[in-house]
This record gives sequence, structure tokens and C-alpha cells, in this order.
Amino acid sequence: MHGNNQSEPERSCIDDGNEIASILKQELPSLQAICEPWFGSDSLILCSAPLHFKVRVINDTSRGLVNLFEMVRVDKDRLFNMMQNPSISMQAEIVNRFANKSAFVKTLDDAKAGISAFHACLRTMCIDISRALASGQEFVAVVKKLHGKLEPVMVENLAIADFIPRFDKPYTLFFIPASCIDALLKENAVLAYFSRLKGRILVQFQDNDGNASSKRFIDQMKEGLLPLSEIHLEAMHGMGSKRMAIFKARP
Repeated sequence: MHGNNQSEPERSCIDDGNEIASILKQELPSLQAICEPWFGSDSLILCSAPLHFKVRVINDTSRGLVNLFEMVRVDKDRLFNMMQNPSISMQAEIVNRFANKSAFVKTLDDAKAGISAFHACLRTMCIDISRALASGQEFVAVVKKLHGKLEPVMVENLAIADFIPRFDKPYTLFFIPASCIDALLKENAVLAYFSRLKGRILVQFQDNDGNASSKRFIDQMKEGLLPLSEIHLEAMHGMGSKRMAIFKARP
């Protein structure tokens, strides 16, 4: 966790989100829902792009988003102090106070998950953490902006093997960022389910031969799924070239 006096890693916000949104609307105009099986800083749902999907679902496997807004509800000032001061002892003390008023934030790990979710949201929305923690007033403004972004979003907390079948409809697009490919490759039940997928999968992968996980995943997808199209663009700020491919199940 970072205070406002610590250097931040290079942001990974989707600064070409408008281009992605335009391409998706052109390629998949009939799709009405976008689902993200893993929540993280590569979220399309939370980027600034005006996505055309009416239904938006984030699967928050670590329950970080829930914990974040639970801490905001209980005591946003203490949460702000926790983020500014990286002292574990202080954090533990504050978490103990949250635990008395919250059904969700009971341990230091719960608090860390909430703060990690805050950082991930800011990276996706291209907001500097130093700006968010510059003052209590600025922190509240950023939290309100994030709340507004999440207000129309359904947030789930499900195993991946349950999440994808539950939301798989002919009008659904599942977004798999490159950072989640390793985790997906371990989900054998999900990979098997893809062969009868009703919706579409948008896969982001590294555009180089050195990324073995991306190449292995794309090879597996091509064995059981039909490539619908490929999107070529600089999708991620400061992270080099990424490629995106849309897949559907073979008829």
C-alpha cells in the first residue's frame, strides 16, 4: 500500500479506451452485456470509454471493492489516514475499529484488499494516487467519482467456474486481460466450457513471441474456438503493444 509520498508504478490505464469502445460497437453491435471474470487495473468497464453495453458485471474475487466502500461507509477519514500512513501497527489499529462496525472488514487483509481495489480503480481511470491522497477533500471527490462509475455496475463475488456459466448469454462479451491469462489457464473447467459458449470472449494478449502464456492460450483457443476478428492497437498506456482478439464457439 502506498502513501502520497511514495513513488507509484507506471500507470496501466487504458488510454485507447475510446478506440476500443468504437471497435467493439462496430464489431459486436448486438451484444448487450460485458462481464469481467477478474477485477483489476485492466478493467474496460471502469475505463473512461463510453461503452455501448447496457449490462456491466465485475467479478470481484478478492471482495476488494466491497471492502473499499464498506470502509468508506464506516469511516472515510480513517480510511484516508490509513492510505496516507503505511505503518502496519497503525493500520492494524484502524482495522480493529472497522471490525467493530463492519460485517465485511474484519482483518488487516480485508483492509488491504479494499485499498488494493482503490489503487486498481485509479490506475484504470487514469487518476494519479498522489492526487487522490493530496487532501481529504480530494480523496472524497475521487471516491465519489469512483462510486458514480460503479453505480450502474453489478459486482459479484464468485468462483470463475461459476461466474462464466451464470452470465453466459448470446448477448454477453467476456473480457480477459493479458494479466489474467495465467490464472485462466489453470481453470480447466472453464476452458472446457468455452467450447459451448453462447456469448463472445475478448482476449487481450502480448504481441510478442516471448509471452509463452499468451501464445499457449491463443493456441488453445484456436483449437476449440473460432476467431471472429482481431483488434490491433496500442491499448495500454506505457506497457507497449497489446493485441486483442474476439472469439466465439464453433458452430
